[in-house]
Amino acid sequence: MDQNQLERLNDLKKNVEHKIQQETSSPNTNNHEHLKKLELLNISLQEINKRIDEYYQTNPSSSINGVVKKPKVKKARKMWAAVVILLLIVAAVVFVSWILQLTGKEVVSGVDENGNEIWVPIKALGIADIFYLPLKGFERQVEIVIFILMIGAFINVVVRSKALEGMAQNITLALKGKEIWAIVPLMLFFSICGSIEGMCEESLGFYAICIPLMLMAGFDTFTAFLIVFLGAGIGVVGSTLNPFAVTVAVNELNEWAKDPNFISSGDGLVWRFITWAILTIFAIVFTVRYAKKVKNNPQKSVVFATLEGDKKFFLANSYEKIEMNWKRKFTVWVFCLTFLLMLVYLVKWDSIFGITWFATASEWFHKHVWFFSSQIPGIGVGYLIEVATFFLIATIILGLVNGLGQEKFLGQFTEGAADYIGVIFVMATAAGVSIGIENSNLRYLITEVVKNGLSGIQSSYVKIILLFLIFIPISFLIPSTSGFSTLIFPLIAPIVAIEGETPGTWVADPALASGSIAAFVNANGFINLFSPMAAALMGGLALSRVDYGTFLKKMFPFFVGVLLIIMTMLCIGVYVSENISSVLA
Repeated sequence: MDQNQLERLNDLKKNVEHKIQQETSSPNTNNHEHLKKLELLNISLQEINKRIDEYYQTNPSSSINGVVKKPKVKKARKMWAAVVILLLIVAAVVFVSWILQLTGKEVVSGVDENGNEIWVPIKALGIADIFYLPLKGFERQVEIVIFILMIGAFINVVVRSKALEGMAQNITLALKGKEIWAIVPLMLFFSICGSIEGMCEESLGFYAICIPLMLMAGFDTFTAFLIVFLGAGIGVVGSTLNPFAVTVAVNELNEWAKDPNFISSGDGLVWRFITWAILTIFAIVFTVRYAKKVKNNPQKSVVFATLEGDKKFFLANSYEKIEMNWKRKFTVWVFCLTFLLMLVYLVKWDSIFGITWFATASEWFHKHVWFFSSQIPGIGVGYLIEVATFFLIATIILGLVNGLGQEKFLGQFTEGAADYIGVIFVMATAAGVSIGIENSNLRYLITEVVKNGLSGIQSSYVKIILLFLIFIPISFLIPSTSGFSTLIFPLIAPIVAIEGETPGTWVADPALASGSIAAFVNANGFINLFSPMAAALMGGLALSRVDYGTFLKKMFPFFVGVLLIIMTMLCIGVYVSENISSVLA
């Protein structure tokens, strides 16, 4: 063990001690699950102290006269939270508006009926607006806020049932003796979750089951890390229906165009699905190849130095097998069917295929099945409030089936919704930035700068690649997909839209509109695969006992491969939309 590992152990010790303190002060001290968690934390602390003692025994120079000389632990720099960064952006918008107003800057806001340019001055914002604008953002984002609260409650009730953990465990145990192939269905499962519901921090709960199972199968903790993190992470990179990315981006473009039919989640869905499939296969092949090397020669493991200690620690404290009773099986089915319903409901099938089947079915349903609902719009017509209703109904059904009772159900419901309060604050603050840019007329200036930068570029291929590359550093500063969408898409909307026949109307560019959404989800997911700001990454590495530097060194070739795949697929998508079918890409 070297000095760097000792420093990491000391950092980990502080974190575990802090968690023990939190659990000890928790009101649920008599809860069986809580007591089990507290027991595991204490065992972890004992193991960490043991490793620290072993270091000082093998390094006597680190102690003086029997007194342990504590190493100077470098204080890790904490990255600013997304909401803090966004508040600073609000402040920057206010400051810039002062300068531009004082200089008498004017910008073109559009054209009048005669085709003459309309010039408007930059309006200065005030200091109090830094705090006022985020609250106005809540007002603008109320529909999405409701949707996120409902989906958060739903996911928590599902996760707390342990149905998803049980399913993942059964897949692995069913392939005993052929454990290498357990990697494929597990990663596929996590990738699907990442693609359709943006699984991120929720994946941290799966390490407790995946790490012991992989170690028992003869692999290492890094294999388990790749299965969980890379599975969910690559799914987010290839987001197909991720409501926190795709849906929010679509909503922002539609609001900008003042047309609910400007673009839908179904536009480009087929190509996003193909991209997701290729990226997922690439990630699975990478993980399987690594796992085979470790299985055949443990010295190939990136954590070989701690492999034996990892086995003693994790296998001594592995969880018991989760029984997949009928309740948990039912929960898995409801989980899958609810997201499938969201997929089917949000896509505008009639407009895609030029039919009226779903509109006719909706009329028939309201007329003959009015006792179920006479208010919810039909498939392809409704939006987030309607989908939030589906998740609310599904959550209540799961509460009844799992016999939670009123108190337990409401506790899990509010706990799940509360988990996403941070996301909501980020979205509201991002919306506040957008409102500030709009009200100060800065959006016309920003749009003009971006358009002028791309105006000389006629190729849609170059435009989409430039958007992708621009989105990467922005995603680093604003890792929240919903916050990014809310801030950026109203600004780039003029670039991905074509002016309609009627003055003041817009239609989506067949290549750039859906392509910009694909570029966004690809860029945001890609940066979060290795960004130290990504909680899912840093938490997964800590749980798997893998060093961040080791992770970057091992994964660098993989990241290069992902980057090349994304850029290739974006270019092919532009070609397909311009020459074959805009529905596909």
